[in-house]
Amino acid sequence: MDDRYKETMVIGDILPQVLNRSIGASAVAGLQAMQVVKTWRDALGRTMVRYSSHEHFSDGTLFVRISSAALRQELFMNRDSVVAKINETIGSDIVKRIVFS
Repeated sequence: MDDRYKETMVIGDILPQVLNRSIGASAVAGLQAMQVVKTWRDALGRTMVRYSSHEHFSDGTLFVRISSAALRQELFMNRDSVVAKINETIGSDIVKRIVFS
């Protein structure tokens, strides 16, 4: 039997490698950023997303502007669980921290 068939691999584990080779690392980073922002918005919910703007993701950090001081404080206090929820949804530990402004 050929060695390449001995190990079963999960598509989610090899997809980033394939994409890097085929479309380039910067395109993959852009796709990941879009996925992180979409997941952030989905996690926040329709009601609270109204207070969120200027979301962008770069180098493991999600930057978000929150217009409500009370919501910003609440999110700041729970940022570790929000990071965990986003990473769990995406299936990767891509988000390392969130910065609220």
